[in-house]
Amino acid sequence: MNKTKKIRLEDTFKELSDLVCKLENDNVDIDKMIELFKEGMLLTKLCENKLKEAENKINILLDKNKL
Repeated sequence: MNKTKKIRLEDTFKELSDLVCKLENDNVDIDKMIELFKEGMLLTKLCENKLKEAENKINILLDKNKL
């Protein structure tokens, strides 16, 4: 995952989905599982942050348009 470029929510969801598939389908050792789990937690946090940003923007727009 490239952390220096602008992160798109859709890309992050896809990456998280791919990671879950690896954990479910691949025969990985415990060290690799822990590594993948840590990466999954980071991706989950990124998704949460992007969704919170979107929610805040929507709330600002709604507040501006109240009569």
